Amino acid sequence: MGAAMSQRLACDLSDRIAAIGPVSSGNPWIIWPDICEPERPVPIIQFNGTADVLIPWEGDWRPPVPEMFGAWAELYECSGETKVVYQKGEVTCIEYQDCEDDATLRHCIVDGGGHNWPGAVDLCEPHLFPAFCWLWGHTTEDIDASREIWKFFAEHGMDHD
Repeated sequence: MGAAMSQRLACDLSDRIAAIGPVSSGNPWIIWPDICEPERPVPIIQFNGTADVLIPWEGDWRPPVPEMFGAWAELYECSGETKVVYQKGEVTCIEYQDCEDDATLRHCIVDGGGHNWPGAVDLCEPHLFPAFCWLWGHTTEDIDASREIWKFFAEHGMDHD
């Protein structure tokens, strides 16, 4: 639930949080009006796999992941247009364009990816936890989420008094 918590903090502590980088998250409360009212648009880089069984891409009792992430674009008054900013193998990262206060909203999508950290150790390797592969699924090596989040944070710093 760390990814969802980071999104909640972006809503409630936008004056203190420079940027967030949720991995394998939806954000069900953001699409409902008046629940998220940040003082400023917090830059977001988010990673989701299209085969995540815990946060289903197409939705379950929650809306589909693209709709939940797109709610940030509505909240930040983006134009609705997107641009591909990264493409390698099974990973495509898009950014919403023309957002309020030049906010950056980047969504990295792992085609066939599961509920895991892109670029990390594949927990389905035979010597690790193969019995739980159904849960976390495929881990991509086409992007390193840790590296990309770090770069994103470095680009979107914030001065605090």
